[in-house]
Amino acid sequence: MNQKPRNLLLAGIAASALLVLSACSSGDEPVDASPSSASASPSASVTQIPALSSTCASVYEVDLLVSDYNNGAVANGDFTENEALADYARLTKAVNTSSKTVQGDGAAKAAVLTKSSKRSLRIINGLNARATLGTMSSVKSKKLAAQRNRMMGVCEAAGYPAPAVNAQADLDVTPVPTAS
Repeated sequence: MNQKPRNLLLAGIAASALLVLSACSSGDEPVDASPSSASASPSASVTQIPALSSTCASVYEVDLLVSDYNNGAVANGDFTENEALADYARLTKAVNTSSKTVQGDGAAKAAVLTKSSKRSLRIINGLNARATLGTMSSVKSKKLAAQRNRMMGVCEAAGYPAPAVNAQADLDVTPVPTAS
């Protein structure tokens, strides 16, 4: 797959995620913050912060890119090492840019997203010109993963759990062992 279909795929995923996220937050009824029963899931009481929807969509695009990369997308010819790193940087910049525009209820969570995306960009920009996601040192790779996980945690806390496509991509990378 060359760059244009990959970008179209990412754009389609982002658009789908935004539609799902906006559909979840477009109700006019007030959200009851108190749990209705002792068995309610923790995410059931999280109130969504609509201002973070596009930022979180970009965060989940970064996660999906990493899952695709870890699942062998470069070996499959879906994109090159350089394209993967460039897409990672581009999507992280999108997180940074959109998180800076959030005001009001989501400002504190957006500040964490801004800080984490800046740290991620600092790591990416600090790589030498020939570096790729695959040749990155384990220390930098772990730091980049920590920032990505921090951003995903903020989005989940803001009421935007990872889309099903991300969960499936994670399963594809680390398959569940079958019982024999």
